[in-house]
Amino acid sequence: MKVLARDVYWLNLGVVNAYVLGNPTAFALVDTGVPGSFNKIEKQLEGAGFSLSKLTNIVITHAHPDHFGSLAALLERQSVPVWASALEAASIEGKAPLPSGDPSSLGAVGRFMLTQLQKSKPPQSAKVDRILEHAQNLSELLPGLSAVWLPGHTPGQMGLWLERERLLIAADATNHFLPWLGAPPAAFTSSVSDAKTTVRKMVDMDVQKLAVGHGAPLMSKAYLALEVLAKKLKV
Repeated sequence: MKVLARDVYWLNLGVVNAYVLGNPTAFALVDTGVPGSFNKIEKQLEGAGFSLSKLTNIVITHAHPDHFGSLAALLERQSVPVWASALEAASIEGKAPLPSGDPSSLGAVGRFMLTQLQKSKPPQSAKVDRILEHAQNLSELLPGLSAVWLPGHTPGQMGLWLERERLLIAADATNHFLPWLGAPPAAFTSSVSDAKTTVRKMVDMDVQKLAVGHGAPLMSKAYLALEVLAKKLKV
């Protein structure tokens, strides 16, 4: 577990990331990795002095299997409220699928992600208790935190914005597999057009620290990398 800011930590689960908000006395978890990630999560938490018994909330940024795959396993261990947007809740609860992307567009990154997902079992559904809305104050999870809607990759994807650090947990609105930021692969993205608009939104937020769903976080001047991506996407 690595520190990104005061009371914000990065959990590297391999091909996908999760994040911790809080401290060892009480904390929230953002995303849960692919199915079977429970042991990795617990091990990293314990290594940093955190115990799952102090987990108070789980936030799911969007309803792709690599982000809520171990949600049900965590809830079996520690029953806590689950947060997600209304547009993602039905998929997390197993009631409706998300709109699909364009598989014919798979590039190298997309093929890698698909291979990793195919190795995992389908995630178990879980109940969503709290609905996330754009600009919602989430100080009960972490002082100064708010929700931000980042649609495109999925219709209801939500990010988390920590104003005091200008830190954005952006889920899959972008990725950092390569030395530069990338757009979410079209094969896994419900609306490429909306995803491009979201990149423009992130540029305008003047993000200093950027925590992504895939790849290492950017720890300073993330707005520069976002500007490069926006120019590449012509937005």
